Amino acid sequence: MTHVLAFFDPRYKTIAYKNLEINEILEPIRNNFPDSALSNLPSNNSTSIFVQRLSSVRQQRNANTDELLKYWESADASFDIEPLSWWHAHSTEYPILSKMAQNYLSVQASSVPCEQLFSLAGNVVSKKRNRLDKDTTRACLCLRSWMIEGIE
Repeated sequence: MTHVLAFFDPRYKTIAYKNLEINEILEPIRNNFPDSALSNLPSNNSTSIFVQRLSSVRQQRNANTDELLKYWESADASFDIEPLSWWHAHSTEYPILSKMAQNYLSVQASSVPCEQLFSLAGNVVSKKRNRLDKDTTRACLCLRSWMIEGIE
């Protein structure tokens, strides 16, 4: 998983893989490519349609590989850009990779923020305040965070 995540960070992609060959780098990514064309294969016994669709699957895989190589050979992004913003800006250039990157990069690296939120919610909804409505609880948590951030 970390191999794939590092690949999708356009700032560090070449730094993370200095001592690997290109096949070692790209193979895990190729294995995770969505085979949407495979799901369109017919379930009937029509051989000619099956062969046509199979060749379109091969063409799709070649297009995927071309997109992969094009991204790999592109220049690294500047260090001040956020990876998700970069992928959004390049979504027309790399349509499949940008969708994959958004899926992989949107996963939170740690559960600490979630645990902090549950801890804060536990302070609001306590044994003595266990009958608060969900909207009231949400309002209390939002107000607290806005006060901390200085939002008026």
